[in-house]
Amino acid sequence: MHVQIVRVLLAVLLVAGRACTDGESESTTSASVEAAAGLTTASVSYTLDWSLDGLTRSDDGASWTTTTDQGYQVSVTSGYLVSYSTSLVSCEDLTTARLERPARSFLDRLFAPASARAGHPEDEEPSMVSAPQVESLTALQSLAFGERTFDTTDYCMAHYVVGMLTPTSVDADAFADLIGSSLVLEGTWTSPDGATTETFSITTDMANGQLETLSDVLTNPLSDGQDALTVTVSRQPARWFDGIEFATGTIEATWTGADPFARQVVVNMMDSLTITAEGQ
Repeated sequence: MHVQIVRVLLAVLLVAGRACTDGESESTTSASVEAAAGLTTASVSYTLDWSLDGLTRSDDGASWTTTTDQGYQVSVTSGYLVSYSTSLVSCEDLTTARLERPARSFLDRLFAPASARAGHPEDEEPSMVSAPQVESLTALQSLAFGERTFDTTDYCMAHYVVGMLTPTSVDADAFADLIGSSLVLEGTWTSPDGATTETFSITTDMANGQLETLSDVLTNPLSDGQDALTVTVSRQPARWFDGIEFATGTIEATWTGADPFARQVVVNMMDSLTITAEGQ
């Protein structure tokens, strides 16, 4: 199962403080919940990684180039992404979300920023790592995002969220100019016929995320005596610019609201990433 948080009602609003109107229907969300099968674990570690498929790296590693589904050659010369949080989602919470108010109370607790949960430990999801960190979009290096230990719990899903850097984030001092942003990208595009090359720049505070059913993405099942889980989120930058007609400034999708170009990139990011889980 492949469910975008932005389409599961309000996650973007809760992480970035912005409204989102692309809600998936409650019936679809309920069907997804009913299909989920749980894994019992007492600890989890998260790794943020990259798929380099479709990328051509420069010799000095300072940039990369890809060809989009529209035939544009896109080169990224500078960029940063703010990975906001990772978490498991308990089967109990999913059942509660399905049977009682399928959206608000569950997502409020799961996706609310750490500052909103301060002083309310009963509201914290114990598997959550909520420590926004800045990742270079040219270096594309693997990142150990964090680990958590908790009481043995049945978990059904894993999620990953991109959101804006806040003044209290661990990387705020080193990346002060990125505070308030979730994604910054700069580079060039060349038309399919090679006749036109232009620069582009994206800066956005948009938040989005991805949910995956653990039983669907488990590559090494937990065996008897194992209670630790490793979750890896792999992003695929080669697909981020698909559907964009750079020459005309248009996109295939029809988005409402500000900056549809940036939104297309963020949505492509979520659509193309993979989440895998492995028993330790």
